[in-house]
Amino acid sequence: TTTTTTGITSTSSTTGINSSSTTTGGSSSSTTNISSSSTSPVSALLRLADTLKREKWVESVNVIKNTKMPIIKVKAATIASGGDLISIDISFDGPNHNGLKTANYVKYLMSKFEYLRPITLVLKQLLVEKGLNDAYSGGLSSYGLVLMISFILHARKRRHSIKTHH
Repeated sequence: TTTTTTGITSTSSTTGINSSSTTTGGSSSSTTNISSSSTSPVSALLRLADTLKREKWVESVNVIKNTKMPIIKVKAATIASGGDLISIDISFDGPNHNGLKTANYVKYLMSKFEYLRPITLVLKQLLVEKGLNDAYSGGLSSYGLVLMISFILHARKRRHSIKTHH
């Protein structure tokens, strides 16, 4: 199973639920953000995690609450993914939540740099294979990877344009 944030699409609704997801080849990733105005985000996450654990389609549920943005990491089997597990990260909307802003920024970067997506997918797969794809456990997040690659592509593009003008 590969988790990636490249190629993100975002939607929002009046119910307070925002989601982002992507499917690339055999890999899928989804992020769902649920607004919780009546309870604390951690309390809401714990209640949702308990509910998810009872679902047949859920393989595993891991609550990560001691971070800047608490999340539930879910592994789920779906028919759409050919039986492969997909990774779903769920977070609740709050003052530290920037998921939709970062999703839009990634889309902008991908429109600006033609090779960002394929380079990111290859490097992300390498990180997954080495167990270095989760920032909370000391690895590199997909967003961090996209930013690093974008910086290098921008510097390369700028260096090339300077050489052609001299």
